[in-house]
Amino acid sequence: MTESSTITALAGAAEEAAVPGYGDADYWFSLIGEQEAASFLDLTDRTLQKYRQAGGGPKFCRLSARSIKYRRYDLRLWSEARLRASTSDPGPEASAV
Repeated sequence: MTESSTITALAGAAEEAAVPGYGDADYWFSLIGEQEAASFLDLTDRTLQKYRQAGGGPKFCRLSARSIKYRRYDLRLWSEARLRASTSDPGPEASAV
């Protein structure tokens, strides 16, 4: 799925939910801080920090040594990639190996 088709699908789903601002590309592609990103994913700041160190977390932007930002688009893609049908479902990563 291309980036433009993904954002169109996200915007369409958000319009159905009638949430103001969700259809805007600015909403999905603007940079947000670590606390807001953690809240978006329903995680703690510390969990996001561990994902950055260990790898396997959502994409992030390092603006400086102390400034880390995320895009909601990347957070959404990361969380969507972890959807499973059951606890025994290994996900798409297992079939790629």
